[in-house]
Amino acid sequence: MKKTMLLAIIFSALAVLATVTTCTDTDNSNDQCIDMDGDGYGVNCALGSDCDDGDTNINAGTTYFLDMDIDTYGVSGNTQTACSPTGDYTATRGGDCDDSDMNINPDAVEVCDGKDNDCDGATDGDDSDFETAPLADNQVGVCNGCLKVCSGSSGWQNNYFQIEDYEFDEVTLYDSIDNDCDGVTDE
Repeated sequence: MKKTMLLAIIFSALAVLATVTTCTDTDNSNDQCIDMDGDGYGVNCALGSDCDDGDTNINAGTTYFLDMDIDTYGVSGNTQTACSPTGDYTATRGGDCDDSDMNINPDAVEVCDGKDNDCDGATDGDDSDFETAPLADNQVGVCNGCLKVCSGSSGWQNNYFQIEDYEFDEVTLYDSIDNDCDGVTDE
């Protein structure tokens, strides 16, 4: 039992030593750089000390972006380099094109609202990954199958005038078509 425990301790210590990265001594001080996670930061390392030498993603060179809307995306041109998030500098990725709206960021879905929701420079129907138009409210007569149209900041709107043979007040008689979508043919 004692031998097994001793061997376990020895192997654990060897595993820790095996992960230590030795860096070049850049200041000729004969100090050896000890970097446990291999990110170039550690004790006596040229890049500086490490905030968390067990995580390669956390070090004194981590860039944090200003993220006022707390959507995990920040403003690309407004950053701080630090060991940990400070104040509103909490995002580790940039690209937010409207940091006042948490529903607008590079991971957002483009929806009909007159805004560039996914920060790709295209808005609403001009965006290749735009949401599918819903059916119009009235699906009777020539309106059957009609889709709503995107009206920017007004959202999805019915537009029956885009339908061939549609008439607001049915005036065409004897064509056997419900032209005004009220459920009655040839009024």
